[in-house]
Amino acid sequence: MEIEIIALSFIVLGALLQTALQFCYKILKAPEGTLKFDTRYFATLIASIILAVIGALTLFSVFTIPAGLPVAYVIASATAAGFAVNVVVNVNADTFSVKKTEPQEG
Repeated sequence: MEIEIIALSFIVLGALLQTALQFCYKILKAPEGTLKFDTRYFATLIASIILAVIGALTLFSVFTIPAGLPVAYVIASATAAGFAVNVVVNVNADTFSVKKTEPQEG
């Protein structure tokens, strides 16, 4: 059970890491003094953490992490999984928010 807790914590860390990297990218792109923290980052972060944890718990109930697997492998794969889920949630959130704000033609 200990390795599953490590995996869950690094899934959350991966999601946090992706959100932080996206915000740093926005900082680099934004003109001086125009950047404001978008609350959608919190919404997508929470959604991706919930999805990643639910997915991980589902996988843990079906597949067990093999005994003797190096912890570094678990940490790397869990961080990548949390990062990837956050990317998917952010891409979908951006896609749907852009579609709603585009002007209608005709």
